Amino acid sequence: MLKHRGFEEVYSLAGGIMAWDGLTAPGTATQGLGLVSGKEDKARLLVIALGLEAGLGQFYRQAGERSGSQRARDLCQRLAMVEQRHCDQVYGLYLWERPDGPGQEELVAQSHDLVMEGGEKVEQALERLLPQGFGERALLEAAMGIEAQALDLYLRMSHKLAQDQARQALHDLAQEEKAHLKALGALMEQVSQEG
Repeated sequence: MLKHRGFEEVYSLAGGIMAWDGLTAPGTATQGLGLVSGKEDKARLLVIALGLEAGLGQFYRQAGERSGSQRARDLCQRLAMVEQRHCDQVYGLYLWERPDGPGQEELVAQSHDLVMEGGEKVEQALERLLPQGFGERALLEAAMGIEAQALDLYLRMSHKLAQDQARQALHDLAQEEKAHLKALGALMEQVSQEG
């Protein structure tokens, strides 16, 4: 019925989640939750988020060294730059809370060292997601999975918090992750059409 009314893509959700036979994100429901106790204020949460964003930037820089494709290396570089912009945005939010706070590099050093969005250590994620010589499609698939995990982690972390302002800060970061997923999806579609 919908196809006859001009809709090009129509999906049936018959059976709901019980009928799902597709891919799932790896990891446990508690992965990354140890990063927060639930008593953090907004400034501390922003330091944690800054560390996660910096960790993902490190992931992309290291991934670029492992790629077998110049296009994938270029994409790694672009994604690392995007994560640096995210770090700058999160740091700007931090400065609103703590105008006399330490510099961005010092805060990254205080955060959870080399843990990235999704709550996984950089080296573990590289080994699990991107074998030596990977290409552009594998990178985009990994990046989309990481962003989905980050969105999920930020939302789950927010449920542990008592302070409304801190909870809202994590909801805002989750919305950013949704936007990242959308942009990566568009890139994946472009790569699929080219390949």
